[in-house]
Amino acid sequence: MFPVIYTDNEAIMYWDAKMDCRYDAKFQDSFEGLTAPKVGDAFAKYTLIETNVISVEYYFPKWVSAYIESESTEDYTYFPDTFYYQMD
Repeated sequence: MFPVIYTDNEAIMYWDAKMDCRYDAKFQDSFEGLTAPKVGDAFAKYTLIETNVISVEYYFPKWVSAYIESESTEDYTYFPDTFYYQMD
C-alpha cells in the first residue's frame, strides 16, 4: 500500500516506509547500483487514458527496470506500464 493523491484523470503514488507487503518484495533494495526511492518521493503517475485503460509513468525508470530484471518471474511481472480493467 502506498499513499496516493488523485487529480482529475491522474493519480500520483508516493513511496512509503510502511509498505504492507505479504512477501519480501525487496522494495527497499538497490539493484544494479541504483538506490531505491526514498520515503516521500513521487514514484509513479497513473493516468486514465480510456474507460478501462490506465497507463503508468515511473519517476525512477532505471531502478524500476533493474527491479523488473531481477525480481520478475515467468508467472509475475512487477511494475507494468499499462493496466486493463475488464468491465462486466
